[in-house]
Amino acid sequence: MPSQKPKAGKTASTSTKEANKPPIGEKKGNYNPRRKIHTLDPAASKKPKPVEVRIKQLFGSLCAQIDGGHLANAIKTCDKILRLTPDDTDVIQTKLFLLLQTDQYSRALDIVETLSNGSDSRQLEKAYLLYRLHKEKEAKAIVDQAKGKEASDGGFAHLNAQIAYRLGDYTTSKEIYDRILDEGELNAEEQTDITTNVTAVQSHIDFLQSGFYDSLRASGVNVSQLEDTPAPAPPTAASTLPIVVAQKDPASEESISAPAAAKGPRKGRLPKHVVLGVTPMPDPERWIKKRERTYVTFAQGRKGKGKGKREGATAGYSQGVSVAPAVAGVMEGSGSGHIPKSGGGGKGRKKK
Repeated sequence: MPSQKPKAGKTASTSTKEANKPPIGEKKGNYNPRRKIHTLDPAASKKPKPVEVRIKQLFGSLCAQIDGGHLANAIKTCDKILRLTPDDTDVIQTKLFLLLQTDQYSRALDIVETLSNGSDSRQLEKAYLLYRLHKEKEAKAIVDQAKGKEASDGGFAHLNAQIAYRLGDYTTSKEIYDRILDEGELNAEEQTDITTNVTAVQSHIDFLQSGFYDSLRASGVNVSQLEDTPAPAPPTAASTLPIVVAQKDPASEESISAPAAAKGPRKGRLPKHVVLGVTPMPDPERWIKKRERTYVTFAQGRKGKGKGKREGATAGYSQGVSVAPAVAGVMEGSGSGHIPKSGGGGKGRKKK
């Protein structure tokens, strides 16, 4: 019986392939043909950073973005931090501040409403956001509720004055501002803001009390006479729309009934300086080269360049056709049959 060869080589190659296979769970990288192995992806094999390190890096980026004025990027960084630590109140307050700075009041209101803390500061923030979203009635309800609880925060009084000013209650707004200036301890910035608001409120009150009547007196309009005059009647449709009566024109009817006369052939137009029968007609040979025109060839024949050429040229041009001189029309008296080349002047090239 033929002996069977051992399969040692195949077994060795199989074990080598199994050794080169990447471990289970590891990401297979690029294949290295020189080393005949797969290099592992460094990003996949690298261990993730701890949460504390990532939060520290994100806080550093957040501070740099706020200092540089990149508020939109700072809001995104706050979102990244809140994914790692959702209950960080400092980050939530920072994001709320950034949303107010970028006039994103709807998003800020959503954050305030999701917070379960019902403190006075949260209620003040909610009332202010409703005021900025032009929901004055809802904001006033929150302010009145806080006033019933005798909230100690002076921000409610300032917000109440602003709501009264927007609703047109200028007297109430001025009273609240005067009370804030008398009782409250304000810094320089708050003092300037409230003084500016008091000036605006006082200007509205002066206009309603006396400025309106002063403007009427300056215009010269009698108010009592204007009030006693009845209102004009609104115009009706019959008075506004003009009545158009269609009148028949006999001339137009005749022009419509009579058929249009057939136009004759269009006459040729002549230039202004041309008088038919007086102005000489243009040269009929103006399109021919000057050296080929009849009067030029006739003048050359009279100088003695040959009778045959003169007669042939004039005969050709008399019929309106350019006739070239015949081959046989060589100068009389010459016994040779040499034909001169055109443009050569009868002279041949010199032989070398």
